[in-house]
Amino acid sequence: MTLSSRLIEPLAPLNRHPAIIHWSDTAAVNWALRPFWIIEDLRLMHNWMNSKRVLCNRPVDRDRSPLIFHYMQLLQSPSQQALVLERNGVVVGQFDIIRQRTHSDGLFINYNFPDEPYSPQYWLVGVTQLVRILTREVPREYIYIEIPSNYFTLIGHVEQIGFVRVQQNQKEMYFYKFMGNSG
Repeated sequence: MTLSSRLIEPLAPLNRHPAIIHWSDTAAVNWALRPFWIIEDLRLMHNWMNSKRVLCNRPVDRDRSPLIFHYMQLLQSPSQQALVLERNGVVVGQFDIIRQRTHSDGLFINYNFPDEPYSPQYWLVGVTQLVRILTREVPREYIYIEIPSNYFTLIGHVEQIGFVRVQQNQKEMYFYKFMGNSG
């Protein structure tokens, strides 16, 4: 399984790269998914991860040095990527796309959003667009996401767009596989 699109390719981590995709919704809101830019985006991720509540599905060291390493590794990898979701030019969330050899070479979507009133809706917009892009490159059943069992709003959203829960692990996380048609 090869990803041939611009979505997942090695990038210079200190450079600002153009958006991979732009779109507008029915309310004339402009959205974009672009590669993570360490110089500007790291501070924001550090702040989100160190707030009392954050919508996140992966354990990441919240100190700045391990975060720099985490994002540099993602950006430089030929099989992973770190992306930010922008709404009208403002970063509202962040996604990692990670290839996992343990699940049929599947692609996992990890995420980091501030716990704010509109974040679940922004998360849904971003996940929906990522799935549309990823299903052009890989079979739909190779796209996975984990959601903490207490994120009830996100659980409803992910099932709405076509993910099906396949198991619950020991970390109180629900493991989902994409089975629906997003596009």
